[in-house]
Amino acid sequence: AAKRVPRYLKGIISIGLFYRKQSNSEQLVVGYCDSDYAGDTIRRRSTSGYVFLMSGCPVAWRSKLQRDVALSSTEAEYLALSAAVKEAMWIKQLLTECGFKQGTPMTIFEDNQGCISISHLRRTDDRTKHIDVRFHHTRDQIERGTIRVIYCPTENMMADMLTKSICATKLRLSMKKIGMSDILTMRLREAVEPNSNHLARIEVNSAFGLSVTDFL
Repeated sequence: AAKRVPRYLKGIISIGLFYRKQSNSEQLVVGYCDSDYAGDTIRRRSTSGYVFLMSGCPVAWRSKLQRDVALSSTEAEYLALSAAVKEAMWIKQLLTECGFKQGTPMTIFEDNQGCISISHLRRTDDRTKHIDVRFHHTRDQIERGTIRVIYCPTENMMADMLTKSICATKLRLSMKKIGMSDILTMRLREAVEPNSNHLARIEVNSAFGLSVTDFL
């Protein structure tokens, strides 16, 4: 196991996040939420994962084992969505204090139709009536227009890699979707216009003997 650590560090030593300038038509922050049902083989608990993107890269993310044992994949997704909604509310309040008030609901993408249905309808049945009341704040935020939950196909779910082990091909694709790039080989001349008011400051480790001016 110890040998995997330097192998991992060697493989990602040049990987970084590149924040691009957003257009006025783009939503400021979007989120992706997912869960892995009963992934814990000992206690049979599920894993929640979410990631929020701004300027094409993550600004908040989390992967955590759920405290309660979910009785279905829909329930596991609903508990994960509840955690994502709390994070979305905090991000929205922070942006408002910084002068970036969003006039539209923050979008959270979810890949479970049953979870989306529960979050929009104020009714319960035999399969959902046991869910703790504290998780139903998601419904209130949707009704208030703070957030909106939209379906996202599983193959496009960016939070999938935060909940379970995935193959190398899918992992590289997910990393690319959330803006993780090889900052040593990417062509910044095509990605960044000189003298533009972009958000990112790119710093390269001095061990490589390179600076930003070497790229531009």
